[in-house]
Amino acid sequence: MIKDTQKPLYWRFWSEVCAEHGWSNSDTERRRALHAQAGCPASMTAFSNTDLDRYLSFCRQLLGTRECTEVAAQEGARKRLLWRIATDARTAKLDDSYLNKISTDQFGLACWRDLCLADLTHIRNVLHNRAGRHVGHDTRTLQKRPTRKYTLTPPAPRTTIPQELLPF
Repeated sequence: MIKDTQKPLYWRFWSEVCAEHGWSNSDTERRRALHAQAGCPASMTAFSNTDLDRYLSFCRQLLGTRECTEVAAQEGARKRLLWRIATDARTAKLDDSYLNKISTDQFGLACWRDLCLADLTHIRNVLHNRAGRHVGHDTRTLQKRPTRKYTLTPPAPRTTIPQELLPF
């Protein structure tokens, strides 16, 4: 679900596309059709961050400002990951030299911001594993829920489909 701070961006792009193509801002069917063309859920409230990136990229393509939609979606994921790593490092009182050293040791690049998406995900996980209690992502403090060996309620009865409704 997209955040309230992201909704104005969504509506701004929608109004720009409407103005460009002469559509009405209140045309819900056309807006949902645009979602479908962008490969997103029909409702804006069901958008993930990746869906929002895909939608914004598709709108940019309709406005003639961007060519490739998949690259823009990856750029959004990369931008969010860079922000998460920088914020967590700052919270844990780690400077860029620490992250650069991890990057150099594991991937051979001197600057951690130049890593690909998979390597940035690895850096984020390393940061959470090493400094998790400082940034609120300490996996050692998670409590496991007890699991029951037996359930107290009987399983729901199975329903069978009548033979005349089967296609074969």
